[in-house]
Amino acid sequence: MKLKSCFLLIGLLLVCNVYAQELCRADFLPKASAAFDLLTQKYSEERIVKEIRAKNVRWVTNLMSASAVFYKATHEKRYLDMSEQVFGNAIREWKKNEKLMHGKDDFFALQNLALAYEILQDNDRLPMGADEVMIRFADLHFDPDFVIDNNQGQERALGFVRMCNLFPDAPGVSHWKEYVDKMWHFWYRNKDVDETATLYASIHLNDIINIAIESDKVALLKTPEIRRWFERYRDQQAPSGYMPEYGDDYFFAYNNWILVFEKMARLTGDASFRKAASGGNCVCISGIRYRHGSGPDSGSSDSVSLVSSHGHA
Repeated sequence: MKLKSCFLLIGLLLVCNVYAQELCRADFLPKASAAFDLLTQKYSEERIVKEIRAKNVRWVTNLMSASAVFYKATHEKRYLDMSEQVFGNAIREWKKNEKLMHGKDDFFALQNLALAYEILQDNDRLPMGADEVMIRFADLHFDPDFVIDNNQGQERALGFVRMCNLFPDAPGVSHWKEYVDKMWHFWYRNKDVDETATLYASIHLNDIINIAIESDKVALLKTPEIRRWFERYRDQQAPSGYMPEYGDDYFFAYNNWILVFEKMARLTGDASFRKAASGGNCVCISGIRYRHGSGPDSGSSDSVSLVSSHGHA
């Protein structure tokens, strides 16, 4: 009888422990929203137009896509309004002067621009004339000879994957598709990437997963070789959630590792990737509280978007 009571007590303690863990499990979305609000607290119509006219294409497109993604995640109208405002101002200014479409590090721009367009289109928020400007923007940023296995190349490739999906009848779509296929085969033959820094590797890996998801290539990622490649990065993570900083990683951000590990958890069904994503989330949110100066005001596009680069996670 005593033994039975002992087993019952142990069982009850185990149940209570599991329940307590469920209660303590963090809901990161409110924290992410608070962090994004902190990063964008100086956002205004005047600031948006100023950045567009200063050719800060990366800042502008990051803000429009990040706010659109936060709308998808929270269903808070203010984020959709922000994305519409930024996107609408950009279309208007670019239509008047297409030279404003080019700026420093604008290889990040097209995939974010296309993502914002897609979400705004789904919510009937597109301004008149947006399609023509989108296609012109893509054509101005198209370089068929830029074939390289680092994050700059994959950012471009992801942008053209999204443009092919959004505008299948665009005049240049066949050339866009040819470029995307060339970029995919260039990295896939090695099944690795030419990155020597933690941050750049995370951007690159996240882009590759997104390209696979959005161009029906997911099956090509479900191989033992690819899985070991991603495990190599997962196993670098400290128990605290931190990833080591090496290479030219002086402006490190965790958001892309969260996305990479979360997506690999879904692709593989391996809970260890989910745990890695959760650990990175804790580090990312706590870090932004103390380093919120790295948001849009400093032009750090990687910090602007907690769920960007891109948000079909």
